[in-house]
Amino acid sequence: PGYSCSSSVHSSLSSDNSLGLCSFPSCRENNIVESPEHVLLHCPAYILSRQRMFSMCFKLPNKVSLTLIANILFKSSNQNLMQLLLDCSVIPEVIASSQYHGEQVLSDLFYFSRTWCFSVHRERMKRLGKWNFR
Repeated sequence: PGYSCSSSVHSSLSSDNSLGLCSFPSCRENNIVESPEHVLLHCPAYILSRQRMFSMCFKLPNKVSLTLIANILFKSSNQNLMQLLLDCSVIPEVIASSQYHGEQVLSDLFYFSRTWCFSVHRERMKRLGKWNFR
C-alpha cells in the first residue's frame, strides 16, 4: 500500500505562484512546494493543529487504537503516517487489529485521521482568507 498524492495542492497555484510554493514565509524563502505531505506533516504554519491532534490521540479510550496510532506517529516513516491520514484501512496492522479487536479500531482511526486532515485544512483556509465560517 502507498498513498499517491505527490502533486502540489492545486488551490495554491496561481499566476504569481506557478511553482505551487507554500505561502508560509519561511517555507516560501526555502522554495518548499505546498504538497499534501508538507501541509499535513511539516509546514510550521500548522504546528498548533498537529499538536492538538497529538493530544486528541492520547484521549482515545480504546487502548488498541491508541497504540496503533502512536506506533505510526512516532515509529513509522512519513509515508506510513500519510497512509494513516489518507486511508488507514489498507495498513496491514490496522487490518489485523480491526479483525481481532473489532470495528471500533477502524472507527477510531478514521475519526483521528479525518479530524487531523480537517483541522489542518481549516487552518490553511483561514491563512489563505478563504474560511468564512466560525
